[in-house]
Amino acid sequence: MGPEQAVPPPPPPAQAHQQGRELTTDDVLHKITKQVEYYFSDINLATTEHLMRFISKDPEGYVPMSVVASFKKIKALVQNSSMLASALRTSSKLVVTEDGNRVKRVQPFTESDLEELQARIVVAENLPDDHCYQNLMKIFSSVGSVKTIRTCYPQTPNGSGPVTNRSAKLDMLFANKVIIIPVYNTQISYS
Repeated sequence: MGPEQAVPPPPPPAQAHQQGRELTTDDVLHKITKQVEYYFSDINLATTEHLMRFISKDPEGYVPMSVVASFKKIKALVQNSSMLASALRTSSKLVVTEDGNRVKRVQPFTESDLEELQARIVVAENLPDDHCYQNLMKIFSSVGSVKTIRTCYPQTPNGSGPVTNRSAKLDMLFANKVIIIPVYNTQISYS
């Protein structure tokens, strides 16, 4: 019988694998922070209502950390709420309460911010079959400078997913279709 081969120890809990390389704890914390910053970004708050419901309820605009921890991408990265709070404390865009139970944006997202951003959003459907990112940028850049493009697959109001006031109308109009939301750097003229 040959010598026993040493079995490498499992990676620490905060480590993960991504495309053939291990992520360090710092990489994971950075990834968590960037993902939550996206959830609190102008474009996400303007096009989805979930976080805005919590922000609107709290007089200071805080969201319970448990809500953020429940998001699928965050659940896959964190083991506990203290890890999540620690990661978010490194953000220059977010503020975490001292007890680590709530988080909010440093710069509040106001109703005027929402109105200004909505003036730069265009919703499109019935896209060509080759609607890859580069082709969409080419199409939408012909009428203005595109800041971002977001692809959505809306859920229908038949119980297959959450329906919110703002999204209910879109869901009925665009059920089971791909919707592209280009956001322009300036307001779009529809003349």
